[in-house]
Amino acid sequence: MYKIFLICLFLTRLALGQVVDDIKSKSKNTTNSNSTTKTSTSSNTSSTSSSSDKSNGFFSNIFSSVFISIFKGIGYLQKETLSKKFEQPRIFSLDAFVIAGYNPLSNYYLIQPRIRGTWGIFGTDFRFYQIIEPRLNYTDNIKYYDWQFLQLNILNIKPVNIRIGTGLTFESFKDSIDYLNIFSENTLGVDVYLMQDKLKLSTEGRLIYSESRKMSIRKELSLNVAYKIYGKEQGFHFYANIGGTFNQFYNSVNVWTANTGLSFRLD
Repeated sequence: MYKIFLICLFLTRLALGQVVDDIKSKSKNTTNSNSTTKTSTSSNTSSTSSSSDKSNGFFSNIFSSVFISIFKGIGYLQKETLSKKFEQPRIFSLDAFVIAGYNPLSNYYLIQPRIRGTWGIFGTDFRFYQIIEPRLNYTDNIKYYDWQFLQLNILNIKPVNIRIGTGLTFESFKDSIDYLNIFSENTLGVDVYLMQDKLKLSTEGRLIYSESRKMSIRKELSLNVAYKIYGKEQGFHFYANIGGTFNQFYNSVNVWTANTGLSFRLD
């Protein structure tokens, strides 16, 4: 009777656990929108008045002045932030994460190693995200390469870091042929440091949207608690992590996992 129960449980998981196949199906069946060709009528350039030229020059000067002011402001903010490096070492740091997750109800796994560099108000972040799903005769999987090539630390004080980022994600999977899709990705992340940096509470949201398909490819929300098990005020820091991740793919396929892993910081 016990063996029969285990076989039924295994078959039930197989029936539920088809998230990878569902994501692949949505990705293949969601075709790009046909682009409409716009025909523009050419204007009579000879009728352009000198007042228009002056107007264009005026707005061009305003745009240049605003751009230069913003550039100088960013430079000043970056300089001020880096000047506080000895008070707050993590503003110039390298973080690495080795995180894995599991969904016990549908029997699939998640691995997401990640590396992030921070330099003052700027940062960059790369993450490998893979869902692995055991099936009856094989193991199915789908991969995402998430590269936040530009992140801005809009608030980076001792107890709190708030950052926004933009970049690209690469969706990769195999079916009858190899598929590789590229989408834009935006993020918002918040880290809260407690107990003199011994405890870190983190949350992050990601949105991957396709303009050509006119739909959300992936929406993500993650929560993480990290406890420092080694590290001084400056240098190498070692954390144990526990948390969870929820993703919705193509507005219909929900994926969630309970996560655990390790993280490191060098500052």
